[in-house]
Amino acid sequence: MKLLNNKKREELILLREENRQLREENARLRQGLAHFAEQLAAAAARIEAAVSLPEQPNTGPTLPEVNDHQVHRSDLGQYEEQHVPQVDEAAMIPTTSTDEIQASPLPCAKSEQQNSRGLGWLPGLSVLASLGLLLVALADTGARDSVTWAAPLFWVGILVMYAPIVLRMVSSRPTQYERIGLVLVVGLSLYLVKVLYSPLRFSFHDEFIHWATANDILATGRLFSNNFLLPISPLFPGLESVTAAVSATTGLTVFTAGILVLAGARAVLVLALYGLYQHISNSPRIAGIASLLYVANPNYVFFDAQFGYESLALPLAAMILYAEVRRTQAAASERIGLAALSLLGIGGLVITHHVTTYALAGFLVLWTTVAFLKTYSLHFRGALSDCIRWYGGEISNSQAFRSVRSRITSLTSRAESRSQLTVGTTALLALIGSFAWLYFVAGPTSKYLSGNIVGGIRELARFLLGQQPGRVLFLSYGGDSAPPWEQWIAFSSVGLILLALVWALIRLWKRYQHNPVVLALGLGVSLYPMTLAFRLTDQGAQISGRAWEFLFVSIAFALAVVMEELAQPSRQRVVRALTISALASIILVGGIIVGRPAWMRMPGPYLVGADPRSIESEGIAAARWSLSTLGPGRRMLGDRVSRLLMATYGHQRPITEIGNQIAGDGAPILLTPEVRPEQLEDLQRARLEYLVVDQRLSTALPKLGFYVGPSEPEAFKHTRPIDSAALRKFDDLRDVNRVFDSGNIIVYDLVRFLHAQVR
Repeated sequence: MKLLNNKKREELILLREENRQLREENARLRQGLAHFAEQLAAAAARIEAAVSLPEQPNTGPTLPEVNDHQVHRSDLGQYEEQHVPQVDEAAMIPTTSTDEIQASPLPCAKSEQQNSRGLGWLPGLSVLASLGLLLVALADTGARDSVTWAAPLFWVGILVMYAPIVLRMVSSRPTQYERIGLVLVVGLSLYLVKVLYSPLRFSFHDEFIHWATANDILATGRLFSNNFLLPISPLFPGLESVTAAVSATTGLTVFTAGILVLAGARAVLVLALYGLYQHISNSPRIAGIASLLYVANPNYVFFDAQFGYESLALPLAAMILYAEVRRTQAAASERIGLAALSLLGIGGLVITHHVTTYALAGFLVLWTTVAFLKTYSLHFRGALSDCIRWYGGEISNSQAFRSVRSRITSLTSRAESRSQLTVGTTALLALIGSFAWLYFVAGPTSKYLSGNIVGGIRELARFLLGQQPGRVLFLSYGGDSAPPWEQWIAFSSVGLILLALVWALIRLWKRYQHNPVVLALGLGVSLYPMTLAFRLTDQGAQISGRAWEFLFVSIAFALAVVMEELAQPSRQRVVRALTISALASIILVGGIIVGRPAWMRMPGPYLVGADPRSIESEGIAAARWSLSTLGPGRRMLGDRVSRLLMATYGHQRPITEIGNQIAGDGAPILLTPEVRPEQLEDLQRARLEYLVVDQRLSTALPKLGFYVGPSEPEAFKHTRPIDSAALRKFDDLRDVNRVFDSGNIIVYDLVRFLHAQVR
């Protein structure tokens, strides 16, 4: 009797599951019928506008917009009778083709005059975003002269281009096209914030690395050339190849071509995310809010806007996710094109960036696993029950066989099974492609990544065990502390996210518990608190910072679901909308503060060991002199910034630890008061020719915590600047020639000196 009750319970569960699937299929059918009604009415409106005389404006009924609401099947017939105009086929003029009607991009059935108003507030908000960019440009100009009003004006510009658009997006009134346009405006405006930081040349550390790779491609016409700044950069040449192709085709410089390529990539990123969020939520409002929240992640404005391989890889990954989500819901005629898009995207992603490829493959595997467990758990329990009944003699062999066969047939015929196979195949292709590229082409990548990851985990373990102190938050290694209001905003941003995510996970489960991709996103959200712990260590902070652009794909959607529920119609809808806009603005401002310290956020005078703030005209002039006087390909040793400039502007060959196996990137040779015998051996083994010394290193502590590289002695632990005598020790050495001196930067010729030491 107990077994019979279990069997009935399992059958009831299966019936409920099938009933749910029928409801979902019915909802998709209603949505498709609504879309068909829109297209039909749009075509009728265009035909009527085409055949109407100029003096007879189109006053016929139009189809109201369908935003977050669905048209029910029972209302469709009445809906068409009331709203779809009748068209006289005999009055149709031959100049309007069927293809033109079907390809109409109109989101709803309106006349051409009414469609001009379908953009809603988009034109006005675009002008407002342009005003915000103007304020940011003025702030950057003032910051170069160290004026006090530059920082407040910068934040005003950021809020002007972001907060009003969030306020509009929360409303249920914008059309689909308006929402897409607003997402594009915000995404591209925040990208231009980074461009305005340095509108004439590259300025961030990683940009010089990839610029060197692009220069090699243009100079040699081949891939995989040596890059001694970062040897794995040429092994992932996706960004550099595209940029070099644009540069060679148009005649633009690599810098200008890179800006255009990344602008297009940024547009693809926000559009793909909008499409992804809309398909999994069936709500344009949630999609718009989530897209605006994603750009609030700490890396969007600066790190992922620089000329780096991750900046192109992220849009490719977002495009693949969108194609996969849409492919699981698309008709058979559309799946081939979407499959080709995913395949091309994976191919481009594998050769562009390692971490993004692994993150995408990991999420696809998680998605497939969640879907598998969700679909097959009931059938596995039913099969187990059949086995127990067969073992107990309650059913015969033939009955057990028929039961198993029926379950297998039911599984293979389900749409969910086809979706799992689709996503699982894509995940498998991503894994095979990434590991094949790693094995055959990019072998050194594993050592490069493992060193950073293991180092961060080791530091975190030591901190938790009390074996080493933690990193002081909001305090640079140069001794500068962030203003109290910035610290408060940053903590508020993180706190808001943590508090909202608890509520968001509950709402995700209640609203989307039958959607595997949403459940997978929810699991991704749970990793966010873990990344915060890594912020308390030096190397771990880099791991934490590199994870946020991936985790915010999940975080943004979860927060958008909560905000959309808060924005539901009520008497306080204006107050709620203003509150949501303020909260989103806090998350954005806090993200920018966490992602970039104040001294790196805006341009300004020269700073020691500060990457973009250390790039200035004197160093560039020294690098250009080396190219014109010494010729390219000379082996040079210098500090972190001199190394970048000599490799790019000077086309020289820098000596580094990762490229030449020289300890600490040669930091001991530069920073110690005297030249030691073991240091000479390193120089001779590296066949060093020239040494670049920047005397300004002795004037302050490095903002990044090191002068030459993170592996130098006392990195992140310097308590006082370098002794100027250590930098001038080569003046007193015999056979050392000073071949360049600009006042601050000196280039020494060490060839005769090192040869003399060998003798």
